[in-house]
Amino acid sequence: MESGNFSVRRFGAQSTGTGNETRSFQQAIDTCNNSGGGTVIVPTGTYRIGAIRLCSNLNLHLAPGAKLIGSDNQDDYHDPAGPSLAPLIGGDQVENVSITGFGTIDGNGAPWQKKFRIWHHKHNGRGDALGIKEDRPARPRCVRFLNCRNVTMQGITIQNTPAWAAHLNACEDVVIDGVRVYNPQDWLNSDGINPDGCKNVHFTNCHFSVGDDCIGLKAGTPLRKTPPCENITITNCTFATGHGAIVFGNEISAGFRNVVVSNCIFDGTYRGIRIKSKRGYGGGVQHAVFSNIVMRDVAYPIVLDSFNYDFDKDSIPESADESTPRHRNLHYSNIQAYGAKKAAHFVGLPERNASNILMQNVTIAARTGMICRDIDGLICRQVNIAAESGPPLECERCVNIDTEESLPVAEGIVDTYSGQYMDT
Repeated sequence: MESGNFSVRRFGAQSTGTGNETRSFQQAIDTCNNSGGGTVIVPTGTYRIGAIRLCSNLNLHLAPGAKLIGSDNQDDYHDPAGPSLAPLIGGDQVENVSITGFGTIDGNGAPWQKKFRIWHHKHNGRGDALGIKEDRPARPRCVRFLNCRNVTMQGITIQNTPAWAAHLNACEDVVIDGVRVYNPQDWLNSDGINPDGCKNVHFTNCHFSVGDDCIGLKAGTPLRKTPPCENITITNCTFATGHGAIVFGNEISAGFRNVVVSNCIFDGTYRGIRIKSKRGYGGGVQHAVFSNIVMRDVAYPIVLDSFNYDFDKDSIPESADESTPRHRNLHYSNIQAYGAKKAAHFVGLPERNASNILMQNVTIAARTGMICRDIDGLICRQVNIAAESGPPLECERCVNIDTEESLPVAEGIVDTYSGQYMDT
């Protein structure tokens, strides 16, 4: 891949952190591209840049101590392809592209967050949920790859991002190794890394501490089509602050399949493994395995909620159709969770139950136990739910529930609250 090295300093980039080095960076990238590919080197120092565009057969290498700081000028993120802002670092329909090294990408998100927070409070915190676009401030993502193949992110730190740290949209064959993402806990919509309609994505040895979802798996909407999100592995990762450690949806229309999460630690995220969807979007999660996970002080360790952002819960269709989400074949094993509010939360739909859920060798200590509603097929083996109050397992409108004597089933009206709006 590497046929030459091109230092941004050679093209005039200054590491004072005060100027705008976008042109020097882009010239280094374009020269690398015209030379058949290679490595663009960012030496130690601080560089302020606007949007840059990567090319195929390129390694953007950040030396130890190198820091890229995003411009806070919206004009520096002009996207000729559309009205949205370009990402700080972007690639569109490129292949064999990587961002490596031990440097830092700092999105300089504070001024962007300030504007977005004003809009957010104007709509009582539900502007995005209700699809309100009026006066919504635009914010750039730090990294975005669109329709790319053979993408690698390795060793880098991404922090203080105006919006998502990284968005992988309709990409294939992606490796994310040893990446660290840090955002302030109170920053809105500041997700970590979000694969969206991607195939063959491998996370390993990463750490996340953000203000929204750490890893958000997405698969499009009825209006924004993507391929399915499939063949995803997440191993040997740690998760600290965040609304959720690993979250599916609610952009879920193309569906998720073949997902494995293993050997991870969740330490203080609000939710652990969360599946969220809503009527009208279709899709769903199928064939997912979650194993060898330790959670501490995770309020909601395991959540499947088919009612996400559905504010008209009394309007229930008579039957399911292609727009009804389908969740099935989910396997949770070798999981320990302590300090939870609710042990587990499985809520399907009356017109289409979530089905074929297996929990094996799971121990959870929580204020309240596990609840299930509209579930067809739950098998629990060696499941220990230590609830401070109420039954360890309570079910409503469920069939084919198979548990051991140590986990008796209580029938009743379950509490389907799953902390959607971040209670205290």
